[in-house]
Amino acid sequence: MPEKKPHQLGEQTTPEQHGHSTTPSVSPQAVMELQKSAGELTGAVNSLKESIDRQEGKIETIEGQLSGLSHKMYAAIVVAGIFVALGGFLFNKAWDLMASNVSISQQKSTNNTIKPQD
Repeated sequence: MPEKKPHQLGEQTTPEQHGHSTTPSVSPQAVMELQKSAGELTGAVNSLKESIDRQEGKIETIEGQLSGLSHKMYAAIVVAGIFVALGGFLFNKAWDLMASNVSISQQKSTNNTIKPQD
């Protein structure tokens, strides 16, 4: 039996010198477990892809609804603006009519009070 000499600090050694094999030993059980885990991961990834696709569909639906809503809001604002403008015009005409009636009434009342009585 050859005599082993102690390794000095900094000296390189090989795995064989320590009694380790350079070829990995993998049991069939470990391979089966790795395949099972890989299959589970593949299933989980596919499930996530399907979930993302459903979410994208929902987002597109919401975008369509918001687009329609924004068009409706724009139309409502335009209609409200037309009503406000029409109401302002009618209020202005009513105010002018009332102001002219008040001024005519005031002129009649001042003409009646100023006339001397004979």
